[in-house]
Amino acid sequence: MTLKKLALILCFCLGTSFLWGQDISSYIEALKDKRWQNRVSAVQGLAIIQDPRAVAALQSALSDKRKEVRLAAVQALSHQNDSGVIPALGHVLGDSDIELRMATVKAFGSIGTSATLPHLLLALQDRDKQIRQEAISAMGKISDPAALNSISEAYQKSPDPEVRFKAVGLLGSKGDASVLPTLQQALKDSEVKIRWSAVTGLGAIGLPAAVPMLLSALGDPDPSVAQMAASALGVLGDRRAVEPLMAALKNSYAEIQMAATKALGEIGDRKALPALQEFFLTASPKAKPMIQDSIRILVSKGAFRQQQERMAMEEETKRREESERADKKRKVDQFYQSGMRAYSSGSNDRAISLFEKVLEIDPTHQPSQQKIADINAQISEEATTSTPKPRRRKRTTTTTPAPAPKPEPLPGIKSP
Repeated sequence: MTLKKLALILCFCLGTSFLWGQDISSYIEALKDKRWQNRVSAVQGLAIIQDPRAVAALQSALSDKRKEVRLAAVQALSHQNDSGVIPALGHVLGDSDIELRMATVKAFGSIGTSATLPHLLLALQDRDKQIRQEAISAMGKISDPAALNSISEAYQKSPDPEVRFKAVGLLGSKGDASVLPTLQQALKDSEVKIRWSAVTGLGAIGLPAAVPMLLSALGDPDPSVAQMAASALGVLGDRRAVEPLMAALKNSYAEIQMAATKALGEIGDRKALPALQEFFLTASPKAKPMIQDSIRILVSKGAFRQQQERMAMEEETKRREESERADKKRKVDQFYQSGMRAYSSGSNDRAISLFEKVLEIDPTHQPSQQKIADINAQISEEATTSTPKPRRRKRTTTTTPAPAPKPEPLPGIKSP
């Protein structure tokens, strides 16, 4: 890039900066105009400028004597990427004009940071019902985890049923386990629609920890809440719900019976078959098709589950056999290698003992059989070569001794 081009770009940037500065200055000056329409136009012009001077000017416009200017300033500040605007907007919540307070709450929702939560909690105490509802809605737009705590606090402290209803709905939509205690508390709310919303939220979260809470809601005095609890239990598919749902088949409300019937089919536990078959006998013609559907599902799921269990057992047997084979091979290799080392060092007795251990594990192990045979042959050969030959005795000729001479008889004695 040539120096000439660089100079042109620099001049353009400086010129733009100068013009922008001129715009800010002219807008700020226009905020002092006698005509409120011009002051509104100045606020709208400053709204699109991300500059600390623009923020300061807009904050000063919050004190304008005309409502229209203050309203435009609130809306403009909601678009500024500056956390310093939050305290300034918080002061507007004390304005006597409902429209201004509503615009401020909406501005907090647009900003969407946790720094707005204290101001929104304050707005929940506003005397206007719509502002209170807008405040809880604004909390739902904040992705910070701290918002969940503020929404839970709003439920616990607000006397307004509409605020509590919205709070429970927001908590259920977040799908976070941390909201379960508040939803459990909401199951005891005096308002039916709040209890219903809590059950819906528990089903949407779908955690196993929600099952006991839904089981308690299955006994709610209002049929719509109990029906929703049965439906949620079916979606969760937890077998802990089977027996309570079987009991719900005897409920006096048909909508609860139908929800329990469908839920049992969704869970798919064959234990529910007798209860469904018994219910079918006394059910109304309108209810029988759904009961038949659940029974068919249980039968098919039962067969499928049996097949799955059989396959799982076969897989487990295969895995166990493979593990046993691997362990057997490891021991065979270990004993055989030890036997070979003993054989190499001349310890034949120990070598045979180790090879025999191999054959105890694997009687068909040919290397061990061969080594034992080799060692026995070697021992036999050594025994043969080391046995001394018997010495031959020298043959001697035997001579018969000459007979001894007879003694001569003594004189005067007759020989016999």
